[in-house]
Amino acid sequence: QFSAQAGLSFTLDSNWLAIRGPAAVKMLPLERVKQGLQPPTGKWVNFTGADLGKSLLTWTYTTGPAGNTPQYGKQVHPNGTVLELSFGPCNVTSGCEENLPSVRVDASVPFEFVAIRGYFLEYSVGDGDNLADDCRGGAQQSLWDEKTPSRSYFTQLGFGKSAEGLDCERVGPKDDVGRESLEACKQACRDHRLCNLINYRESARNCDLRYCVNASSPKLGDNPDVAAHALIELEDTDELLDPRHDGYVMFGAPDGTGQGGVVYGGCAAGPEVPRSGAWIVIPETHVPRTSQLRWQIAQSRNTEIMAIGEVFLELMQPVDEEYTIVEPAASHAIALAPDRLEIVASSSAYRGNLAVWDARGYEIPYGRNEEYKLKTVFDFTIQASGLEEADRMTIVDGDEVPLCGGSYSAVATRSVQGPTHGKRSIGTNSFSTWKGYAAMQPGSYRICFCGGAGECCNVDGAFATQLLSFTVAGANPDHYALCEVSLLPWPIPEIKICKIENFGGVGIQGGDMVMLQNGVYCGTMTEPIPDLPNNGVAISRSPQGRDFSGSHVAGTWYRFEAENVPDDPGEVWGTYDAVPIMSAGMITKMCWCSVLSNCDPNRPQDFTVEAGMLTLVRLEEDMDAACYMKGPCEATVQLDQAVPFQEGDAIMIKTGPKPWQRISGCFGDVVTGLGPQLDGLSGRLVARSGTAHFDLGFVDTATEGDYRMCWCQASVRPCVLPEDYNFDVGKLAILPADYVWPTCSFKDVPFLSWREWKTFDDCCCNYDEAGAVGCKNESSYTYKLCKVYPAR
Repeated sequence: QFSAQAGLSFTLDSNWLAIRGPAAVKMLPLERVKQGLQPPTGKWVNFTGADLGKSLLTWTYTTGPAGNTPQYGKQVHPNGTVLELSFGPCNVTSGCEENLPSVRVDASVPFEFVAIRGYFLEYSVGDGDNLADDCRGGAQQSLWDEKTPSRSYFTQLGFGKSAEGLDCERVGPKDDVGRESLEACKQACRDHRLCNLINYRESARNCDLRYCVNASSPKLGDNPDVAAHALIELEDTDELLDPRHDGYVMFGAPDGTGQGGVVYGGCAAGPEVPRSGAWIVIPETHVPRTSQLRWQIAQSRNTEIMAIGEVFLELMQPVDEEYTIVEPAASHAIALAPDRLEIVASSSAYRGNLAVWDARGYEIPYGRNEEYKLKTVFDFTIQASGLEEADRMTIVDGDEVPLCGGSYSAVATRSVQGPTHGKRSIGTNSFSTWKGYAAMQPGSYRICFCGGAGECCNVDGAFATQLLSFTVAGANPDHYALCEVSLLPWPIPEIKICKIENFGGVGIQGGDMVMLQNGVYCGTMTEPIPDLPNNGVAISRSPQGRDFSGSHVAGTWYRFEAENVPDDPGEVWGTYDAVPIMSAGMITKMCWCSVLSNCDPNRPQDFTVEAGMLTLVRLEEDMDAACYMKGPCEATVQLDQAVPFQEGDAIMIKTGPKPWQRISGCFGDVVTGLGPQLDGLSGRLVARSGTAHFDLGFVDTATEGDYRMCWCQASVRPCVLPEDYNFDVGKLAILPADYVWPTCSFKDVPFLSWREWKTFDDCCCNYDEAGAVGCKNESSYTYKLCKVYPAR
């Protein structure tokens, strides 16, 4: 943006240099330069599935063969976290091998970054034996927009490396062919009948064409400013040795033009990525300055569907050492005010008139982050030169206003209470303090500043300087968890594990606590609930492998547990085992406390943030029900033996074995052909004389066998999906009927004796065997006698 001729101006203290170019003004801070210090390093910022849920996701694709329509999508948790990104580039039975389709998703990041590290999980989700591929023929991809990646493509083997050994013979070019650019050198290689690798040097441009025995993995030597690129062709011998795998996975951070920044080009998981997944680890890698992440996946068959999940990345946010004001110049004239950081320069946009910029915001350190407690008064102070009483600030929602100066920067959020005028409480020329603010809702916020000199501070663009950002930690209020009460403390199989997974909120972290309470509101109890371990308090951490709970970020996973004391040779500090909950069954509130609040686990009054409900179920013994085919069906249990079952609850019948813990069962298929609607679902629980009745309607098409009864607390929460019925309460046996009335009356069955009748059908059939009119006459004594027995 800057020509050789430019205007220069220094501040009187020589701490700033202003440069006027034809298209912009650049401000350079010189204080660190004067002290001989290195530029400041950036900071690593986490980016996970929760951040993906807040990002703008832009999906694009290349169609591939005619008639193909690539498929894609995402799976989102109720708290907004993206759990899975799915990619199905090919959905036709043939043609994708020759014309490889791909799906790309670009995720916006609310800040710029210059490096990346972390990991994610990739796994196949398609049907069939042919699984998705991670790598195209054994060589990584290095360009986002290769035109024919299924047939021929270049891949960069390394920068600062060249292939000049005995395994790579030089074959060209003649004269200066291909020197003008990397693309020209690649084309020169494609045009040469032997070339399958190039060594290209950008400075003192040079194009070196080579023929290598194995272009995918030649012997490379150090060569500064040279990059080796292999030309991978489908017909290459090394490509034909293995079964053909056309798919690939790419990940990176392209620049503003959508190019460069390829961080992962495939080949860590290879072909046929298992359904259990493969972890892709991204080492610390520098990328062009950008605010965009990208996954791009190509596959050649309609059964090859790839998914990305468990995203945990860290992005390096740089600390700016220069500032640019884009404004076309009428001349290179520029001046800095002697007593304040203001810039005066001509502007062609205003017909050569002078424009004045208040640059005091550049002296406010960028990247300051604070953390404040929910519903607790806080103050904040900034230090800079030239501060005034006329300055103003607004506190805005960080998700709604990603950058100060953007839309709604001038409108204060209602989630933070305090003085609304934005004036400082106290201050001088060098500092300003604002007092008396309190965040009433958890969230991420930023404070935007307007310099009062020459500004009315009533439009969004005037609040273009960020003073600081802050987080108010808090839990989402709508969690639901279910745990089984242990009836015995030992042996280990009798200990029922109680844990809370996928806990969501803002600013949640390891060390946060949840206390179970049963008061009207969180924090209103004076004593913990008796008989609960650790006073009903669980502390969040990231589970270890020995916990068999998968991967969870600290702050999202809780378990009622105790730390092991190393009194045994096999125990060490820092490991934990689950402890049994042996209380009565009950419905409790999950009351949350941030680790920053230093809550006392013995004081329920400290736990004031309601995070949802946790139900402790105490079922003294398995429910056991039996129903006959083609007959009515019901399951019952005594309410004092199944706490807190109550009217409105429901059960669903599913296939599967008896689980070792009730909460770990109920993953089978729904059994249809019974229930009031024949969908496997009972009627709502009805209580009569202390007994809970679940109406299972009529056994119509359900077949003989043993099934599981799965309970859902429909009295207090929606129970819509089969997964909601996840608590195994016992067995339902579907039995063949020995006696069916009136079918038995059409059979010639000899009378042997009078039986002890168990059902109405049994009674009627026995009388029919004896030759009586019996139940054929519904007004008869026999019919009335048999009617007192239950239907089969």
